[in-house]
Amino acid sequence: MLLLSTVLKPFDKHREGLILGEAYASLLLEKEPKKANKSLELLGGAVATDTESISGNNTGGEIPARAMAQALHASQISAAEIKAIKAHGTGSVANDLSEAQAISQVFGPTLPPITAFKPYVGHTLGASGVTELILLSLALEAGFIPKTFGFQTKDPALKVTPTTHAAPCEPGAVLLNAFGFGGSCCSYVVSNLK
Repeated sequence: MLLLSTVLKPFDKHREGLILGEAYASLLLEKEPKKANKSLELLGGAVATDTESISGNNTGGEIPARAMAQALHASQISAAEIKAIKAHGTGSVANDLSEAQAISQVFGPTLPPITAFKPYVGHTLGASGVTELILLSLALEAGFIPKTFGFQTKDPALKVTPTTHAAPCEPGAVLLNAFGFGGSCCSYVVSNLK
């Protein structure tokens, strides 16, 4: 559902839907990056497909949780070692519920800082995964996790609360979620090396 107001509110009690954005982004992946350019390392990732809906995930979050757990396993990282989560965070009622349930299933009650970038750039659809990875990389290089713009009111139905202010982020592993139409659930882990 497209948003009715002017502010996208991921995980907020009053979230209404998404705002579309437009972007093009690309990355250069290197097997052995030069030391001067070494800011992020891809540790591993996973993709799972939720066949319940063409436009979202089931609200129980089982399939996104599977993608996150498999990404952690592929990265040889435990949930406790994750320094932050970059959520997909569309601001839609059902998708945020599904992602929140999945994060809770994987991480339990002790959650790392969670941020979402779609309030800053809109939902750029196919470009959102790479665009948000680039934004995260820039934030991590500066040593922080950005606040989740637009979040104001905790939703008691969700077991997650995104960051409400910029938070320092020490070097380490960060989990990123990028979910798509057709039930595609991609999660991957990068290491902030600076």
